[in-house]
Amino acid sequence: MGAAVPPTKLVSVGGKPSKISAEVPGEDLGAWMKHASKGDKEAMKSHLQKDFVKHVVLNNWDVFGAQQDNVKV
Repeated sequence: MGAAVPPTKLVSVGGKPSKISAEVPGEDLGAWMKHASKGDKEAMKSHLQKDFVKHVVLNNWDVFGAQQDNVKV
């Protein structure tokens, strides 16, 4: 679908299937928003909106995270 996501794989944890992903370096979106300029925030909002519908279709209900810590900048 073209959305940028880290590599993932299925593993067994305690005999139960689990999905893990590679850790993505960078600053959490929530922390970044505290010091970003207004123009940078608008550009980021526009960028994130491009993939939002893809996440909805895939039922990715936690795309941003409670503290906006699931998006790295």
